[in-house]
Amino acid sequence: MVLDEDKCLVCGSPPHGVHFGVYSCRACAAFFRRTIAIGKPYSCKRGTKSCGVYKGVKNICRFCRYQKCKRIGMVFNEESDLQSPSTSTNNGALQKPSVESPEPVADTMSPITLPEIVISNNKIDYDYQPFVKIVTETLYGNLLNPKPYLDSKISVSPLSRLLAAYRFLDPENFCTVSELEPKEKVDLKILIRELELFLIRAARFAMCNKEFAELLNADKFQVFRHSAMILVYIVRPFWTMQRCGPNVDDRRFVMGESWYVDIDNFDYSTSEWTAKSTNDMNALFKPFSQMIHKNVLTPMRELRVTEKELMFLIAHTLWNVKGVPGLSEQTVQVAERYIDEVTTDLHAYYTFEMRMDSYAVRLTKLVKLLANFQDLRKFQKEATDAAHMFEILKCHLFIPGLFDQ
Repeated sequence: MVLDEDKCLVCGSPPHGVHFGVYSCRACAAFFRRTIAIGKPYSCKRGTKSCGVYKGVKNICRFCRYQKCKRIGMVFNEESDLQSPSTSTNNGALQKPSVESPEPVADTMSPITLPEIVISNNKIDYDYQPFVKIVTETLYGNLLNPKPYLDSKISVSPLSRLLAAYRFLDPENFCTVSELEPKEKVDLKILIRELELFLIRAARFAMCNKEFAELLNADKFQVFRHSAMILVYIVRPFWTMQRCGPNVDDRRFVMGESWYVDIDNFDYSTSEWTAKSTNDMNALFKPFSQMIHKNVLTPMRELRVTEKELMFLIAHTLWNVKGVPGLSEQTVQVAERYIDEVTTDLHAYYTFEMRMDSYAVRLTKLVKLLANFQDLRKFQKEATDAAHMFEILKCHLFIPGLFDQ
């Protein structure tokens, strides 16, 4: 899949970074700046006002090029856009932000040491406090700025800003499809550990969101724990589609950073369990994984969901605060305003980037995915409660009050 960040949105050349609020090459950014500075109106070379604007065209029509710059959202700000594109960093990197006390973070996480996971008497028993400490310290810390850097002085659309932060959930060092290892037996200790690492990534992703980072600490934790598990249901199917392709008949499902299962032929297992415990565990939780495949991955493949649409799904999930107890009125208002902004941004994406005259059917299917996520939340809560009640599996990660199911 070709990503928006792989090309200049004006002419299709390799991008240099975000200029005037959109991904563009140096030449198009310089052209836009020069046009604004001169203030001289252009005339269409052919009089059609629909000339081709893409790399390889000689003597691109300046009128049509300028109109396209404006159409995709380039905005000139005298205070922040006087710098020449040539002074920015190379290789598509974005300029370093100057927001208040930002903490830049790398694309990959520093090594994290967590206690060994032990399974005894059907209980996953280990000290989960270090994991909780990392998550809470991240959420209660400063605003994070992802690499490539985003310049806070220019207007970058909400979906583009989320997409830059998304690199924490899907870093470059993840395995390609040819490197993925197939598994028939899924070790629960490995699965739980990868889930913890994903949630740590998700906390860092959330803290790249300025609106989220500015919430009260108590509200941040409440909002995050309410949505964190749903992010797993969203991102892992998308990983699968990216790495294994859009074929709806493909039964592979990427569960970890380096491995996948055949959704019809795998078992949850661990050497510490009896055969009965293993069977009981699979009877409860395998249908849940198959439900994710059917109700999330398959619709994603049918739609061929793009990364911008993925950001829309994530934003709606993170900021869906209905039913979250104890939130301040200010946080509720921020959530409502932010969802309005990303929805408006999605309209612009469909209209100007995807060039869709009508997107009502596509948007309806996308919104239906949001409803499917809530069904999955309910299904997992019921399975987890049953596992605790009948002592099939007890795991601190799913205790009430830690991460809401």
